[in-house]
Amino acid sequence: MFKKFLAIFLVAVVLTTPFATFVSAEEAGTFAVRVPEEDPNDTFAQAQTIYSDYTINGSFTSQSDVDVYKITSPIDGLANFHLGNIPAANDYDLELYDADYELLAVGTASYDFEQIMAYPVSVGDVFYILVRCFQIYDTGNLDYILRARVYPITYTYYSQVAESPITTSYYNNLENTTFTGGICSSVDMYYRYNRFGCASASVAMVLKNMNAETKIAVPDIPGHTSGAVNAVTMNGNPYAVMMINSGYWGYDSSLGKSRVILPEVSYSNGSYIVSSSQDPAACKYDWIANAYGLTYDFAWGLNITEYEKTVAKLISDHPEGICLYFNNGVNEHMCVVTGTTMEVTLTDEELASLLAQSDAFEASMTSQSFEMNASVSNPTDASVRSIASMQNADKFTVYDPFYNANSNSTGEGILLSESYTATVFSWSDLDYIVFFD
Repeated sequence: MFKKFLAIFLVAVVLTTPFATFVSAEEAGTFAVRVPEEDPNDTFAQAQTIYSDYTINGSFTSQSDVDVYKITSPIDGLANFHLGNIPAANDYDLELYDADYELLAVGTASYDFEQIMAYPVSVGDVFYILVRCFQIYDTGNLDYILRARVYPITYTYYSQVAESPITTSYYNNLENTTFTGGICSSVDMYYRYNRFGCASASVAMVLKNMNAETKIAVPDIPGHTSGAVNAVTMNGNPYAVMMINSGYWGYDSSLGKSRVILPEVSYSNGSYIVSSSQDPAACKYDWIANAYGLTYDFAWGLNITEYEKTVAKLISDHPEGICLYFNNGVNEHMCVVTGTTMEVTLTDEELASLLAQSDAFEASMTSQSFEMNASVSNPTDASVRSIASMQNADKFTVYDPFYNANSNSTGEGILLSESYTATVFSWSDLDYIVFFD
């Protein structure tokens, strides 16, 4: 019990962490999926596999019992491990081990919980979380909860809202860029992004925060002020996504396979001209995934309850965020959700079943002329309305590319209920979810 007394001095520090209070989604982080402990899990070889943002209901059978859990980091970032609901008369220990079973860290105790906070992790790192009894005085209650959360050190946010003057690097020269055909032959690329680029911004946020880079070179218009442009690999940013949307699907003889091929760019009289008639704001997810060497998937054709459960489960597997596309029949919009206080008991098998249901729905909708994309209406034309269904007890953290420039709040890491999205759309308007792996 002495170690718990010492830990009182650490409470002020602990209260600044994502597990400290559970008031809103951004403070709580995500604890979307609650699952029971699966015995036997008494050794490293028997470790129960869990995922980021899981909450496990565990219990000891005796003072000598040990429970082991295994987690693989999905991204580069930091990890929090929280052992809570420890009975007042008992004392449990929290220990973190690497893939070779070497001890890395032990929990800092305070009252009824122990925590290992902000532990540096890299994508693919395997960890074992060991929970053991230190002392037991109350044998009538041996329960506990265990939470694991992996999160980016910082989250990159992209806005589609106009800047004056334009200073953000990925906007550079887009006001001087037009296309040889299509909708951008009469308006510049920046105008198209500023008014219709929420999907490009949302997808770019996800790609950037999973540290993805293009596998092909992208003409670097933002990196030049005049003259011919060179092509470079790029991380996730709205310009790169828009250029991929502007390409076409063709055969690359040097690789011996088909891939997305980006358009050529020329320079004339102070302007850049993209040789394409494609709409750069219409996201083609298969092209984007191909260009970044990733895969993608959809959840759609579900009811509201299935959507909410699927959002919560997918967030646990994708700390970089998932894209939600809303369509109310008049307006369309996309944003990124990264966290929720909603708890569901949705297993991997149940999620796979919902995704299979989505695939079947997609197959029923698909034709040669059908493309799953997102080219959204101008948010400034949308009619604001009050949506009570997005202001309930289940809070969602959102990065919304559009926000009212006259308000005090941007769209960065706010509650969904406080975002632009919730002023125009309801959960019944959620058309599909897209995510990348």
